[in-house]
Amino acid sequence: MAVELELSRGEFLVPVLIRAVRAVGVQCGLDLDRLGDAGVAAEAVALSWAGEGDPGDELLRVRITAAEGSLEVAFAFPRPGDAARARRASVVPGSGAALDALATAVVIEAAPEASRLVMSFRP
Repeated sequence: MAVELELSRGEFLVPVLIRAVRAVGVQCGLDLDRLGDAGVAAEAVALSWAGEGDPGDELLRVRITAAEGSLEVAFAFPRPGDAARARRASVVPGSGAALDALATAVVIEAAPEASRLVMSFRP
């Protein structure tokens, strides 16, 4: 099962994203703690992106995929470097990147016109 979203900056960005992550996460059998981790990590990425620019035509594309026992949340950012900035924004002094602590794996894919941040969650 997969859900694809195109989200703009604004008051509905985080609530819509969190509900979608939890709804898809339930389908793959993650426990409540891991669903919470996925929600917190997705919120951190979305808020980092939302705080970086002016409301406008840019959309944050998110693909949330469930497989047996695993959840993947992939963010496609409209500009190069946005994925790396989102990861750096999650750094807690003395503890490292919160995304890396919450997710099973975090991968950044850079392209000339855009960037992606993909987080995987497993039990």
